[in-house]
Amino acid sequence: MFLLHDTEEILWIKPFLNAHKNEAPFNWMPVDRINTRTFTISVGIIFLLILTLCFYITKNLGERRPIFRLLTAVLVMNGLTHVLQAIYFTGYTPGVVTSVLLIFPYAYFVWKNNSIKGWILAKYLAAGFIIQIPLALGAVIAGTLIFQS
Repeated sequence: MFLLHDTEEILWIKPFLNAHKNEAPFNWMPVDRINTRTFTISVGIIFLLILTLCFYITKNLGERRPIFRLLTAVLVMNGLTHVLQAIYFTGYTPGVVTSVLLIFPYAYFVWKNNSIKGWILAKYLAAGFIIQIPLALGAVIAGTLIFQS
């Protein structure tokens, strides 16, 4: 799910940033340093973290379910961020299509099959929101530092 979603972002991030670099919140960021290569490195960093956590989860799924649920919540909240960006920018934002067509239905399936709802779901989603912002920003910063153009 993550790779499909981030492939959409990788393909469209540079044209999107070029079109919106003078608008908030991008007008205070060094968006000229973000290109397809640096963004792909950023995605790779997050992918390695997710892959490591997935290997850890598969060792003993019963005890590791909270981590899996949290990963799903991070993915959902990242998807929600793309939807909110699409509303804010009144148009397409990289990642919004896969968020709506893939991530949200997948998350619904995960929550429904795990009987996660109410306050428990709200706690996971709140944690996912809190985690996804510094994770995404940190990965983008790391990607631009690794491969500066």
